Amino acid sequence: LIDEENIDSYRQGDAEIAFACSPKSFATLKSHAEFQFRTLGLDASVLAPEVVREQYLDSPLQHGASVLRPTFGLHPLRYIRGLSAAAVRQGAHVHHDSEVIDWTRAGATHQLHTKSATVRARKVILATNGFLPEHLHPGFVGQALPMISAIVVTRPMNADELAAHSWQTQCPTITAVNLLNYFRLLPDGRFLFGGRGSASGNPESARRNFLKLRARFQEVFPGWRDIDVDYEWHGLVCMTRRLTPGIGLLDDDPSVLFGYGFHGNGVNTATWTGKQLAAWAASGTTESPASVPRIAQGLPGRFPVARLRLRYIQAAIAGLRIIDRLNQA
Repeated sequence: LIDEENIDSYRQGDAEIAFACSPKSFATLKSHAEFQFRTLGLDASVLAPEVVREQYLDSPLQHGASVLRPTFGLHPLRYIRGLSAAAVRQGAHVHHDSEVIDWTRAGATHQLHTKSATVRARKVILATNGFLPEHLHPGFVGQALPMISAIVVTRPMNADELAAHSWQTQCPTITAVNLLNYFRLLPDGRFLFGGRGSASGNPESARRNFLKLRARFQEVFPGWRDIDVDYEWHGLVCMTRRLTPGIGLLDDDPSVLFGYGFHGNGVNTATWTGKQLAAWAASGTTESPASVPRIAQGLPGRFPVARLRLRYIQAAIAGLRIIDRLNQA
């Protein structure tokens, strides 16, 4: 799609690297890579610590890595702008600053009301991920768990500074732990380092979380401890009760389709989901396309006592932090 529509997305790398943070973690990583290769048919391989150090990167926490191909990093905003422009060229109408504040029905017609206009449609697709407006439709109440992901970006680094951690790759990289970090070198020499955001999202909690994220960056890459951070931001990803996306239509109203629940490799999964939903909406059928895996079909299920979802996040983070510490011991 990027090539077909000539989208300048700053594409980088040809693989995803996951590095183990302990010998115990490396054993688990090898087992997972073997599953990806033998069961899923993916191009997954494992590299010993010295190979990772010589060919990709190094860190005091690096104990070997797995490499998954093909995949790559990109600039999400440049990609979505290019995708939007491509849709307009094909005849779509894109309206920005048009938050839907009310959703009503007039017979078989949906009426989506914004502050300045109303859109009328026979079918509606909800594809808002962590911004799922569950207050607009009872079918989506309690179905999503928005979570904050945070990012810091350094000033541009020169070759000598990059050599402090033997950095030789443009591939996106993650730490192979439950509360993972994700990072990569950007085209202009800046280094992007991301991880879990604050649980609540309020300004004070966000400030503390960014400090923790910077500290984690310095722990993973101590040779860059004195490299200034120029930018920091956060945004929402989306978890579901079953930990897989929800792709389908409402049982009691097949004119409402949905696709959400993306995290991790969400850019490519969301793009693929959009293609499935567009074809499904145009087909007129109510049966799920064969291309949609069963584990992603339909609503993922409501979280019990939905108002406690923030507490679920806090409890999960605490539990996963303990597990990660035990696995790195």
